[in-house]
Amino acid sequence: MWFFSTCMNKLNWVEGLPIRINMINTILKSYKHNGSFVFNRQDQLVEVCNAPRDESGVYLIYSNDSDHIIYIGSSGKMHQNGKLKTRPNGIWARLVNGKEREKPRQEEWPRKMGEANLNSIRIEWYITFNEETEHIPLYVESMLLQKFYEDHKRLPIWNKVV
Repeated sequence: MWFFSTCMNKLNWVEGLPIRINMINTILKSYKHNGSFVFNRQDQLVEVCNAPRDESGVYLIYSNDSDHIIYIGSSGKMHQNGKLKTRPNGIWARLVNGKEREKPRQEEWPRKMGEANLNSIRIEWYITFNEETEHIPLYVESMLLQKFYEDHKRLPIWNKVV
């Protein structure tokens, strides 16, 4: 219900027809605890990542050169009993210790950046489940991926499958 009511409140109407505004930004604006950092190919991810170590949420990776979203992900899982499981060291650990192609992101991101001729990427993170909001990270990630798909008819380039 939250998503539907939020989206309907953000639509502009022209001659009775809804016109979409940037729904990804609209969705993300509701999360007050957020931040970002830039990762260059020569950086140490463990040193530049400023995401919290004790919370869960979503993160988006942008091509810093063109500001295009290239990945959407989340950290944190909901248990049946309604308790959110935050991984040890939170969203920070998901970013720093996460793997792609069975390799640490510290190795894989610079390789992928080189292939794409990217000098840097920008990572934005948003805490979606805390005392202010209780939005399951996977739910928010799914909404963001759906919106990206609606706009581009594909997933972000670094997202493999959903």
